[in-house]
Amino acid sequence: MYTLLARVNPDGLRAEAIRRLASPDDCQVLVACMVLEAVMMNPRPTESSKSSGVAAQMRMVIGDNHEILFALIPLLHHRSLVIREYAKGMFDWADIPYFLRTPHQIAAAIEDKRKGVREPARKRRE
Repeated sequence: MYTLLARVNPDGLRAEAIRRLASPDDCQVLVACMVLEAVMMNPRPTESSKSSGVAAQMRMVIGDNHEILFALIPLLHHRSLVIREYAKGMFDWADIPYFLRTPHQIAAAIEDKRKGVREPARKRRE
């Protein structure tokens, strides 16, 4: 199944998603591929409305399974607005200026929230 998924996508995005998932099962791989397709179909990642639409799709598909998001973050680094929209409402970003919110900061904040850790945003930036 994995080779079939990799063959369908000539850019190798599916194969890369499969490789990045620590212990992929068929369900995780399919979800990762769906998310990648939704994000890659978004023609203008800088438009907030389009990004929030893709983020809503990601939320529907991923739900609370942040492992998949973590696996995809390196592939989505140029689509950070989509990831910001995905994470919206999960924690308070008031302390961090918008332009400093990187996908990795968002991933760290999601992980902190999941673990119940509350760390000042200033420390996370350093």
